[in-house]
Amino acid sequence: MDTTVIEVQVRLLFKRILSVLARFCILSNFIADIIYLCNGDNWLMERNVVSLTWRCGREIATIYVCTLLGLEMAGCFLMIGDRNRRSAACILSLVAHLKVVANPAFWTLDIYIDTCALASALLLLLALRKPRGQTRMTFLFMAYLTYHHLDSWYWRTLNRYLIRFLIAFILIGYRMRLAVSLLIALTALHAFHSSAWWNVPFEQHSERSFKRFYFWNKMSLLGGLFMTAIYSNYRCML
Repeated sequence: MDTTVIEVQVRLLFKRILSVLARFCILSNFIADIIYLCNGDNWLMERNVVSLTWRCGREIATIYVCTLLGLEMAGCFLMIGDRNRRSAACILSLVAHLKVVANPAFWTLDIYIDTCALASALLLLLALRKPRGQTRMTFLFMAYLTYHHLDSWYWRTLNRYLIRFLIAFILIGYRMRLAVSLLIALTALHAFHSSAWWNVPFEQHSERSFKRFYFWNKMSLLGGLFMTAIYSNYRCML
């Protein structure tokens, strides 16, 4: 077999593997929440939080949590099975916003920006067969905004002098592979460094919830970055 044909097949296989990884990263936010809610203690705690916050009673809180869990399962099933990607993206985007609306502790601009970044990552899954530069520009803009609430001076310095330039390089198509690789590495490093929710004691439920939210949102952001690199057909997105 011709070496050129083998090289093309290897590239297609590598691209397919990265595509599956990217899709899993984007959906990891919802998959992690499904696993979290399937635990009996976590489910009861989530129900009690909704009941006490809104004073709606345990019955309505139970209906809400079960509905949320069912929608997440349906959305992930449709997206993974490639059944109805548009409906799946709408369902999962609705779930992401409902989780923010239901918890007043999440009523901050930073949380809402992260939620919009997650929604824009879901939009990338809709553009698999018809890549559009505008969709990736929207995602990268929302991703850029999520880096504005970094928690320490060295991360803020990296954002000022490195991250914004990497995003600019991706937009103009300059050294895209290197820029995306560095941005993925920095995002993953920040997620594990600053949002390690598993290190927070279980008793500190509020802080643990915040860190868990930010961590899995960063994982979804990684999937969007993978998708941006894989399906960018144009050298320049602008």
